Amino acid sequence: MKRNENLKTLSWEHHDGLVAAFRLIQGLKNKVDTAILSGYIIHIWEKALLHHFWQEEQMIPEQIENLPAGKELLGKMMTDHRVFELLIAKIKDDPQSLPYVKEFAELLNQHIHFEERELFPFLEKTVTADKLV
Repeated sequence: MKRNENLKTLSWEHHDGLVAAFRLIQGLKNKVDTAILSGYIIHIWEKALLHHFWQEEQMIPEQIENLPAGKELLGKMMTDHRVFELLIAKIKDDPQSLPYVKEFAELLNQHIHFEERELFPFLEKTVTADKLV
């Protein structure tokens, strides 16, 4: 499916996020030191994800909140974003915590697939292109 022009940059960034999730999952499988994986998570958070989440929260139009499906999809996106913030705080506090690293990697993968398969197609069907800015 061809992505709306105004969502393309976010979709391209999702590709980078999936690569990061894959690297984390591979690191977990290969028993890479948890502190190294935590450092990688903090790096991608500060250099990419934090700004990416901010962009999504700024650009997703408020008008879909009035639609039942839109409200549900936006709610999931926002909840996921808040969970990421909590996980980052926990990882910073305890960089040796394997469960937090694993949860972050799995959530990143699931969250990106949710946005690409559910949220973005809903936006493209529901919102006029000029509102997706």
